[in-house]
Amino acid sequence: MPRRTVYLAVWFAMTIICRHADANEACDSGLPPDVKPMLAHLAIVSEMMRTCGHVRPDLAAPLHDAWAAWQVRNARVLEILDTLRQDADRANSPKRAPPGAPLAKSRAEASELVMGYEALKETLQHQVEDQVRKGNMRFVGNCDEVLAKFSSGRLDYHTSEK
Repeated sequence: MPRRTVYLAVWFAMTIICRHADANEACDSGLPPDVKPMLAHLAIVSEMMRTCGHVRPDLAAPLHDAWAAWQVRNARVLEILDTLRQDADRANSPKRAPPGAPLAKSRAEASELVMGYEALKETLQHQVEDQVRKGNMRFVGNCDEVLAKFSSGRLDYHTSEK
C-alpha cells in the first residue's frame, strides 16, 4: 500500500477520533495520552496482517504465528481496545455490559474511539480492495517484509510512556 495512502487513511481516522476529544480529555480519563495513535497503529498492523494472509496464502502459517507473538508483546494495546469496547457496550446496552471501572471519561468517548478505530480499519480494507480491483498488486511483494517486521518486533507499538 503506498505510504501516502496509509498517511491519508490515518489522517482520516484521526479526524474522526479527534472530533470531540482532545489530548487533555484523554489524560484526564484512565486512557493513556497516546490512545489515538495507539488505535491507529493497531488498525494499520491488523490490516497489514489480514491483507498479507489473504494475498499470500504461502505465508499464512508464519503470519499467524507472528501475529500471535505480536499480540502477546502488545497485550496492553489490545486490552485498551477491549476495555473501550466494553465501555462503549455499556453505552449501547447497560444490561449486557460486564461490570468494571470504565477506562474512558464517558461512554460516548469510548464509543467514539472504537468507532474511529473501526472506521480506519474499514477505510484501509477498502483501499486495499480498490488497489486489487485496479490490478495494482505491488503490495503483495511487501508481505515478506511485513512478516519479517512482525517477527522481529519492528511493528510493535512503542509508547512514549515509561
